Amino acid sequence: MNYSVLIILAAIISTIGTYINKKIVERGISRENFFYYMCFTMVFFSLGSLGLEANNQTLKFEFSLPLVLLLVLAMILRYLRQTSFVGYCRKLEPYEFETYMSFSLVVCFIIDVMIGSQSFNVFKLISIICIILGIAFTYNVKLNIKNIQRDLLLKMIAEIGTSYIVFNAMRYCSNGVFILLLNLSLVIIFTFIYKPYKKENRIPNDLLLLFFIQQTFGFSRTYISNYLSSQSATLAHFISPVSLILITLSAFFIRKEHKPNMKNMFGILLACLGILLIKMF
Repeated sequence: MNYSVLIILAAIISTIGTYINKKIVERGISRENFFYYMCFTMVFFSLGSLGLEANNQTLKFEFSLPLVLLLVLAMILRYLRQTSFVGYCRKLEPYEFETYMSFSLVVCFIIDVMIGSQSFNVFKLISIICIILGIAFTYNVKLNIKNIQRDLLLKMIAEIGTSYIVFNAMRYCSNGVFILLLNLSLVIIFTFIYKPYKKENRIPNDLLLLFFIQQTFGFSRTYISNYLSSQSATLAHFISPVSLILITLSAFFIRKEHKPNMKNMFGILLACLGILLIKMF
């Protein structure tokens, strides 16, 4: 299996999905509604994936206590991922927060070194320095806002934790089954908490349609990401830096008034160089 092709494909899908997410957030949606409708629309796409897995004879489900525990942890992290995203997405540009989130690869690598699945060398050190410098060059004064710092930290913790959870959950069930169980469980629980069926809690139909369009890309990205995580806990983290390059280039056409300057571009290139080094060596 050529994982590089999957990473690039997921990055393209992720780039499109990121700009749709930005558009949804700019509509003024609340954190709770964003989280709920992301899970709600994901259920429909995950049902379709079960048919694909059945056709490919990869459908699997083995009930066990470890799977239940992993699912509960994944539910908590999914909530943190979606609600924290809304917080920093309102204030930061896509190329900015994607650069900051690339630091999760460094953290994941350090964890792998600690558990003995990766080794440390001079190239790894250089790559970490490049990523940190890249983040520094794309620094935005908005990062001084404590709420944005908190949301970025929560998202990073949730991203890293989810990779390791999925990696272990694939021992008991297939990719599509896990996505369905995760999102269906959250929808059932939070339907009683949020009561989205009430008139005052409903969102406009055109916004709901935008969620479904986004999930066309979001589900594809999640499915590929989970598959990569099932092969290695760190593979999925390479999607973000590749997506970062595409998001940065897209900013010159999609969000011209917020396009990155030369300092930002240099920082992004440094971050990407760091990702390449940490992957190759």
